[in-house]
Amino acid sequence: MRLLLGLTVYASYLQALPGMTAPFLAADLGLDDARITAIAGFVSIGAFGTAALARMADRHGRRGLVVLCFALLPVLSLASALAPGIASYTVAQIGVSALMGALFTGIVVVMIERASESRRAAGQAWFGLASATGGGLAVGLAALGDQMPWGWRGFWLVAALPLLAIEPVRRAHATTATSRLRARAISSTAPGAGARARCSASPRCARSR
Repeated sequence: MRLLLGLTVYASYLQALPGMTAPFLAADLGLDDARITAIAGFVSIGAFGTAALARMADRHGRRGLVVLCFALLPVLSLASALAPGIASYTVAQIGVSALMGALFTGIVVVMIERASESRRAAGQAWFGLASATGGGLAVGLAALGDQMPWGWRGFWLVAALPLLAIEPVRRAHATTATSRLRARAISSTAPGAGARARCSASPRCARSR
């Protein structure tokens, strides 16, 4: 759960970042309101990528989707920070938009699947708190204004820092999956497990119950 909440903070930071960095981007590259709006319009194309990734997750598993998105988002954030012009920045942002939406979708579904019915309300509350924390982090950095190192590029460099955490996250997900497989194997080989399974499949045994 802590790992999912950490990913939620990161995804929420990314979600708030384009709006927070837009004034600094416009001032640095000499863009007017029309061109900033045009960039936002092109970035919204990423919604199609989100839909495609969500469909892929239905077939191949949502945990893999979460790891994939978390692995690629810092790379695209770094590409955004180092973009030499508007075209390259916009392309990187389309990718960020697609992966960010898919990451949010995967986090919510995995969190619901892992939480028991009695803990789902608490899980949703923690999810909301983590979302607010990530957005607040972006707003807090934006308050630094021109004092932010490297200007608007610095915001995206911060978003690229999780490159250092990709391997620990992958190992954590692999460990979780392995633990569940072991638990299932142990439960299936427990004494009397086979007899109970045969009894539950037998109509006569079911009637005797």
